[in-house]
Amino acid sequence: MDDLEKLLYMLEIQILRDQKDRAIAGLKKRGFSDERLLIIDQIVALDDLRKDQQTQLDVQLNERNTLSDEIGNLFKSGKAQEANQLKIKVQAIKEAAETLEVKLQQTKSDLDAIDVYKRQVHINYFFNTYALIRARICYFTRMVSETVSL
Repeated sequence: MDDLEKLLYMLEIQILRDQKDRAIAGLKKRGFSDERLLIIDQIVALDDLRKDQQTQLDVQLNERNTLSDEIGNLFKSGKAQEANQLKIKVQAIKEAAETLEVKLQQTKSDLDAIDVYKRQVHINYFFNTYALIRARICYFTRMVSETVSL
């Protein structure tokens, strides 16, 4: 298991965010180099980017919905020219939201890749630990049986 796998297995983003100094100090004790610890900032930054993109997207979608309601009211009151101007603005917001949604999906995909990797590392860690325990049990069983047969 390399350093990155250990880092991803041991730490969650929330721990990195809330107790970053403590996590870094603990990892340094375990022999992680400063260069390898830079990934902590990258993971937190990626999560921050996802949150920021989601907030921006929510604001744009809310503005689009509000303006769409206003367009309907303007058409009902006979103000078609003002409604058509707002339609242009809504179209621009829609295009910006679509672009932002693509970026958000890419960011989520990057985070999912980390999460899938973490799960794979966890599974590998579990099986490696299981195999080690099983090997130790076999060793001690052999030792006990050899001792008893003497």
